[in-house]
Amino acid sequence: MIHNRILIIFAVISHFFFPHVTADTPSKAPAASDVFETTEINIIEPRSLSTAYDNLIGKSLSIANFGQVPWGRTLIGHAYLANPLNACSKLKPPVAQHDNENPDAEDPDHPIIFATRGDCTFDTKALNAQMIGAKTIFIIDNVEGENLNYLIPIQDKLGDSVYIPTVLLDKRSGELIKKELEKTPPVAVSLSISFELPKALNKTKVDLWLTSSDPRGFEFVNSLQEIRKKLKDSIEFTPHPVLWYCLQCERRGFVGTDTDPNCVSSGRHCSPDPDAGGPLNGSQVLLEDLRQLCLFNHNQDAWWAYFASFNKSCLNTAYLQQCSHEAIKNIGVSVSTINDCVTDSFGGGDIAKAENKIFAKESEAMKANMIRLWPTLLINKQMYRGNLFPSDSIFEAICDGFANPPRECIYDDIGVVPPLVRYEKHYPGLIIALVVVVLAILFVTIFICYKRRLRSEVNKEMEFMITSTMQKYVQLKE
Repeated sequence: MIHNRILIIFAVISHFFFPHVTADTPSKAPAASDVFETTEINIIEPRSLSTAYDNLIGKSLSIANFGQVPWGRTLIGHAYLANPLNACSKLKPPVAQHDNENPDAEDPDHPIIFATRGDCTFDTKALNAQMIGAKTIFIIDNVEGENLNYLIPIQDKLGDSVYIPTVLLDKRSGELIKKELEKTPPVAVSLSISFELPKALNKTKVDLWLTSSDPRGFEFVNSLQEIRKKLKDSIEFTPHPVLWYCLQCERRGFVGTDTDPNCVSSGRHCSPDPDAGGPLNGSQVLLEDLRQLCLFNHNQDAWWAYFASFNKSCLNTAYLQQCSHEAIKNIGVSVSTINDCVTDSFGGGDIAKAENKIFAKESEAMKANMIRLWPTLLINKQMYRGNLFPSDSIFEAICDGFANPPRECIYDDIGVVPPLVRYEKHYPGLIIALVVVVLAILFVTIFICYKRRLRSEVNKEMEFMITSTMQKYVQLKE
């Protein structure tokens, strides 16, 4: 089943302006602040390849928005070419290329696979690599000079089955590594890739991009409730609505374009019909988005409680507003306060014509961050890549966004065990202390065992001497 986010894109493409996105056409990534993930590749061997790679100018890569991306960790392994090279069908397991030919935990059971782009979707290639035990797959771009920092490889129908990270690598870098792997006799190529996010000195900032027409948005927010409770004041969540606009209305200068039921503000802000001609329309979805934003601005705790209280079965029904009001009452907030906020955001004017000051600001933010998928998470202004469910990977990514992680990120408080690399990176003293304790325990254990063995040997010697003496005494008596 194709992901809901992709379905919605194609459903509205004929009516609203929105870029065409497919599973082999990466979507645009955030570009407003030019902050990209600090994920880096390091060639370990051979040294000649490492030097050549380091000297390349304009290197870029992009992590796919599916799979379990190990944020805050480093993957190390041996690289192999996919066989077949496009990875569009079942792959043959790689043959070890070390000098000693001794297979280990890294190779060939868990290789790093390089494949070429094209002929099938990104997640098809990743799944085929995953089936032979690959720990990750690099897909070499087929466009010369393309800046992949602005692109996102997206999933198709197989994305939910993929758990390894998928990385789209620029053509020059990929071809350089590919050429080395094609040499005869084979050359052992080892590399590492570190998955890092920009670091915040104080609070890690998380921006959520949602739309009320997508039930997954409600599931997504509720899945983050536990993370918010654990990290408390060390994390700052901010919700944003996913908005469109009417391209035809723009071409007419937004004059006389106030009749579209899926838009407000003369077509400046729109949402696709959520139920394809059913009782709801896009403007009702937008009003629900506004109620949520007003609730967040009124009381952030109430916003989180609203998502837990709201009856999701009301989505795509004629009772959306009624259910919204009921949920607002249930969390102890005045419905009139929220409705007044919605009305004021239009300046008290007709919602079909008047500009909405909240949406105007949010629309600019959406364009600046080039949001193309939803739900979408931005951590310290960097788009989160990987599976959204379950939230364990998101927790690791958020923790990686701290320059000095809070205690909850170090200890397993929500069922997530952070990788050892985080201890090594932020708490070297803890590692040293643990080593000292282990050595002390080992020394005491050896000492006790030695003492027991020495005592046993002494006892045996005493028994032998006593026995010998008694035998002589008996013989003397006789």
